[in-house]
Amino acid sequence: MTDVTIPAVRTIDVATDAARARIRARYRAETRFKFYGIAAIGITALFLAVVLADILIKGIPAFTQHDLSLQVKVDPAEIDPQGTRDPAVIRGGDFQLLVRNALRAQFPEVTDRAGRRLLDGILSSGASDVLRERVVADPALIGQTIVVPALLSDDADLYYKGLGTRILRIPGEGTATLSGADGEITIRTSGKDFAERTVEVKRLLSVRARAERTEAARLARVVASANARKAALEASLAEARNSGRIGGLEERIKATAGEAESLSQRVKQLEESAAALQARFEDQSGGEALTPELPSLLVAINGGLVKATEIDSSGIKGNVLLPLKSDAEAKPGSWQIVAYSTPEGDRRVSDREVAWLERLRESDVVESKFNWAFFTSGDSREPELAGIRGALVGSALTLLVTLGLCVPFGVAGAIYLEEFAPKNRLTELIEVNINNLAAVP
Repeated sequence: MTDVTIPAVRTIDVATDAARARIRARYRAETRFKFYGIAAIGITALFLAVVLADILIKGIPAFTQHDLSLQVKVDPAEIDPQGTRDPAVIRGGDFQLLVRNALRAQFPEVTDRAGRRLLDGILSSGASDVLRERVVADPALIGQTIVVPALLSDDADLYYKGLGTRILRIPGEGTATLSGADGEITIRTSGKDFAERTVEVKRLLSVRARAERTEAARLARVVASANARKAALEASLAEARNSGRIGGLEERIKATAGEAESLSQRVKQLEESAAALQARFEDQSGGEALTPELPSLLVAINGGLVKATEIDSSGIKGNVLLPLKSDAEAKPGSWQIVAYSTPEGDRRVSDREVAWLERLRESDVVESKFNWAFFTSGDSREPELAGIRGALVGSALTLLVTLGLCVPFGVAGAIYLEEFAPKNRLTELIEVNINNLAAVP
């Protein structure tokens, strides 16, 4: 008979101070671990909320669309000159011309060809779609004048959504005197209405000069780097023996020299431009020319609008954008300075287009509606006509094909693996991968 030695019973000390300290340390570590996990989840949720909010805020404008309520005369000569009232003939009529004519009637003063082309650009290429469908559905409308919505272009639509420029309106404090009512005119005021704007223009000249000097300094460093590369390549060329390598080095030296020369010319242009701008800023006595790189300044006076091309402390010289009713003196408070904060060169819509769009807004013909076409239209080269119907149909078909193929094959495969397949490492590997993929959603 063999004696069995019973191992000593191991006791866990939980009553001493050291044991209690270890327990508290474990609890603290567990608490920290939980805190880190919750903090990580919270930070992730915060960033997700920020991303979703940014997407939502930027995407909301796409669900609305602006159009013009225009009175359009359905001219038989353009729609159905033969009087057949055949829907196929009517559908081929020039409805876009009718809508353009209705818009031009809002601005009879626009008679030049370039101006009319610019005015027509306010409308979308699909502006006549509603009119066409109405007339095709009811040929009795031919010869009548009807009110129809005309879709605006994407640039005009974005302007009305506040993505064009911020407009500042400053009431005139002095009596304004005009030199004429059309063409190029001058406006002088008895007050100091233009003094502050002149100072602001001077300040912007200084800002532009500083920006161009900074860019010139940056490009000068690039030129120095290019010259250093050129010198290193020339040194390598002097040591080269292989004819193929020599040809490659010569090409690289030529390209680097051309880059340095081009950038040097740009640096010179920027330095000269910055010096000229700084000189204009320092000359506080004279007026300033308002170029497209500066914020636009206009004067709303006597029912019209004048775009300033030159400004000084006492007045402006400019061109009439919207016709004035007269060249009579304008009393204080009856006229105003209109400043477009975004320079014309940085906008998709010109000052002339902005003037027309503001006049249309004042005429109460601009309407904002829910953009149903966003869901019912397909792809288009025109942003205002594009929709997601193609994406929705494609996604639905993808899901349908996925369900139609994956569900039966997946169920059949699972049954086979579980009930009929031999149990080995290969089938286990396949089953584990299927389970992992199923856990992803």
